[in-house]
Amino acid sequence: MLLRLLDARKHLAQYFRRIARHVSRLCDGAVRRGRGLFYWRSLARARALLKEGEFEQAEAAFEALAHRRRHDPRGLAGLAKISVRRRRLAEAIRRWRRVCEQFPDYLLAQSGYASALLEHGDLEEAAEVFARLKETRRDRPEGYIGLARVAGKAGQWELALEQYREAQRLFPRSYDAQVGLAMSLVELNAFDEARDAYLAMMEAFPASTRSIQQKLIKMYWDKGDMQAALTHAQALHAAEPEDPAAALRLTRLLMFEGRTEEALQIIERYWNATDEQLSTADRFRVRVQLACALIAAGRPREAERVYDAIKDEKVLQDDPDFSYLEVWRLVEHGQIDASRKVFRERLRHRHAERLRKLGGQLVCRRKPSNFRIVPGDVVLLTVVRDEADLIRTFHEYYTSIGVDWFIVVDNASSDGTAEYLESQPNVCLYWTDKSFSGAGQGDCWVNSLFDTYDHDHWWLHVDADEFLVVPHVEEHGLRPTINYMSDREDEAMVAFMMDMYPGRFGDLAARRGATDQAALPWHVCPYFDNNYRFTPSDKPPHVDIRGGVRERLFDVRSPILTKTPIIRSGRDIRLLRCGHFISPARVADVSGALLHFKIFGDVKTKFAMRAARKEHAHRSRLWIDYAEWANNGKDDDRMTCDLSVSYQSSHQLIELGLMRAGNLLPPAESERSYPQPVCASGSSSSLRR
Repeated sequence: MLLRLLDARKHLAQYFRRIARHVSRLCDGAVRRGRGLFYWRSLARARALLKEGEFEQAEAAFEALAHRRRHDPRGLAGLAKISVRRRRLAEAIRRWRRVCEQFPDYLLAQSGYASALLEHGDLEEAAEVFARLKETRRDRPEGYIGLARVAGKAGQWELALEQYREAQRLFPRSYDAQVGLAMSLVELNAFDEARDAYLAMMEAFPASTRSIQQKLIKMYWDKGDMQAALTHAQALHAAEPEDPAAALRLTRLLMFEGRTEEALQIIERYWNATDEQLSTADRFRVRVQLACALIAAGRPREAERVYDAIKDEKVLQDDPDFSYLEVWRLVEHGQIDASRKVFRERLRHRHAERLRKLGGQLVCRRKPSNFRIVPGDVVLLTVVRDEADLIRTFHEYYTSIGVDWFIVVDNASSDGTAEYLESQPNVCLYWTDKSFSGAGQGDCWVNSLFDTYDHDHWWLHVDADEFLVVPHVEEHGLRPTINYMSDREDEAMVAFMMDMYPGRFGDLAARRGATDQAALPWHVCPYFDNNYRFTPSDKPPHVDIRGGVRERLFDVRSPILTKTPIIRSGRDIRLLRCGHFISPARVADVSGALLHFKIFGDVKTKFAMRAARKEHAHRSRLWIDYAEWANNGKDDDRMTCDLSVSYQSSHQLIELGLMRAGNLLPPAESERSYPQPVCASGSSSSLRR
């Protein structure tokens, strides 16, 4: 039955697409001639242009409608919708406010205005508008659903779930209320209930089956059940092989799984699609996805040819995937300034304003009297919370390798972390009790401090459980690498989180004190899995790094491990998406590794606390898995395998192909033998870049 519904929907979509094109040809110029008889056709044409992503033409059409029919709100509302689609939220708010002022009884304007405020991060104002809408229009679901959306955006998913249930009870035929209910269940990790809700929606809303299927696929993705997500995506694509949305969803999943060649085989089928088969916007999206897949496959010249074929099309030019593709192409040709301009104009607003409003203000708790950053200094910037088991070792290690100053944001620690930092003469301490999740996993705080301290120095951005290793760090610290990057005018250095672990689970309890050298992190947890994969990416810093022990211990696809720990200040470089991406920068040909001690100390207590806070990505779903693993761990459980390698030095990582030294020559006094890597499999890695 589902297949029949999908087949019927496909033919109807093709039929209505032909009708829309015919209507567009008939009504072209009708508004200019002022014929009221054709007004509805002109409106249909403007809406079709907006749907196809032809924003400039749609803007002209809606402006003409607003000028000819001043008593009709739909022209102005269309202009506001264009701003929303282009993610120009400040402009969208202004346009929706104008519609509300001129047409105070227009429900769509009130709802659109509140939604734009919500996306912009103005939660209190959005809640006021939605509450007023709920009181004045109790016969409509928009106010009820809007308040639930505000609660969800604030991270209060339990409250959001209650409000969505109220909306569903009052408006049982509201599609948005039922979608919001299912999404709230996903956020609360109630995946079985969410799946049942989506399946019930397929029966209640058969015309929206495809959309619901895609939400179900996203649910499995968020859950980490990639096999289920792939199975549903493949079934949807098999049922609608001519539907580009299903193909795009499947190719993204395959690329995430590292199956790039399979993704290319699917997406290349749409390269020569005709106008009858694909709309202009769909064809554009398909080609952007094809270029991204070619980049991931290591075929940059072919990706450039695809880009050249679509760069002059006047559709979806503000699409983020296309904008990142243009950034990649400019960086490939060394045009860093031009790539920054594209980022500022099309992408930066997608990250900045909302996080600035949700992140809250930082309070300076302590600043040394002699605190003064001079050009060339190395300044470490980090966000901490309850890191007492590592903070002393962390501070001593980075001081020893050449960090001049520490700027630390303490997110309301209660275990003595802040007190230790206050006692250190080279630490400037900030404090906040705002939501770590609401601040974009700390990105908001870090970027605001990037702006506050802009002294042509070098930032070193790491977490408290990350210990940076660069070429020859054991002998000469960070300075040779910093000087090398300065001489080449580099602006950023890529590294990856190399997950460390002990030989046995019980060894985690061996740490006896911060001053005991035998119990330092790299002695307690000396092993890493030599299975890291380096894949080109269209997003800065243009490499996707995955692998490590978490794939083996938790039976999940590795999260992205790319980081950019060294950044030159004064270049307007921003951290994005939990620090795993950055805005465009000139990346060095040397790289590093971050010895990552997530699995360290009292993991049962630590993992349980972080899972309960629900402050990390996806409401700490990964931490829930980590906590379950830690609770089941036994002291005699062996954690090593054939992939296990005992860490020795930066030289070892260069030999294994996990780090690059570029043209950075080793200092003469360091030309000596060093311990050979201890590899359980007896072979070195082939992961050389």
